[in-house]
Amino acid sequence: MQSTAFCCLASPATYSPADIALRDNAVRRFVAKNGLVRRLMDYSAVDSIDVPLDLLIQRAHQPGILTGHQRVIVAPGEPTYSFKRLVAAHQLFARKAEPVLVRSVSDAFGLLRMIDLAFSPIGLD
Repeated sequence: MQSTAFCCLASPATYSPADIALRDNAVRRFVAKNGLVRRLMDYSAVDSIDVPLDLLIQRAHQPGILTGHQRVIVAPGEPTYSFKRLVAAHQLFARKAEPVLVRSVSDAFGLLRMIDLAFSPIGLD
């Protein structure tokens, strides 16, 4: 079992383009410092999405930051699950790889076979 993973929590309530930029910048800094790792992103607190479709498609078609490493997204309900499913479909088309979508953090931990559940927060811009 592996214990190394990166967790990035989405902003609570409304997920916006600013949140995407903050997340991408935080992931880039993390990778520069720690190298490539598996990633867990938890969108459990998000209850609305304010990201235009054209931005979603544009970002999904850009090169990934953690390429070649397992990505698991927690999206327990709507509208987050449908939004992330659309992102994953576009990533599969553009990058030939997509993240795994699950409905709970415990499902994500099981999928990642995590044994050490201690996460260190990373600073945002």
